[in-house]
Amino acid sequence: MLAITARCLGDGYSPGRVQELLFAPVGELETALKSAGQSGLRRFIEAEARRGQIKLIPAPDAGLLDTDDVETPQPEDTVKLDQWFRMEATTPIRSPYAFTLQNAGHRWGVYPSVVDISRNIIFVPGKKRTGEFGNIRERTQTGSHRFVVIQAANPLPQEVMSYFLERAELDMAALRRIAAFYAEENPKRRALFVADIDVIK
Repeated sequence: MLAITARCLGDGYSPGRVQELLFAPVGELETALKSAGQSGLRRFIEAEARRGQIKLIPAPDAGLLDTDDVETPQPEDTVKLDQWFRMEATTPIRSPYAFTLQNAGHRWGVYPSVVDISRNIIFVPGKKRTGEFGNIRERTQTGSHRFVVIQAANPLPQEVMSYFLERAELDMAALRRIAAFYAEENPKRRALFVADIDVIK
């Protein structure tokens, strides 16, 4: 059990600390496991993320508020709670698949995205069955939201995309699977874009 827990937690935990967490209250171990699941993605974001290439587009009559402050960790855009919007990311990579992660606090979600290779644009969340652009919105949580658009030569494994279909938050296993998926992709045919958006009332 100690060995399994140590593998799940990843690097940075001594055998003694792993044992403490294993016998600690469940919430403490859960927090450590969630942190470990995010660490792989965080390394890729810090090493490869491209900024300034995602444009937020409000739905008609959405009343988007703009900001010219693009220094991190300041938000690149501001959107109101319950406001519909979509995003477009310009990309130099000619790979056909993309998906988007949303992070707010310790919560992670995933959205499908569509790549228009002829125009070098990734559409988030893509198009509806009618052919019109779809929109997304944040209904409950204000504050800083990070959107991570990931482009790859292969589609995201279905077991991860099922979290979107079931409207479920990503757990540690899904975050680890996404990090492993991205690591396995050809560096010349993958790209990662990030935008920080402030959701206000």
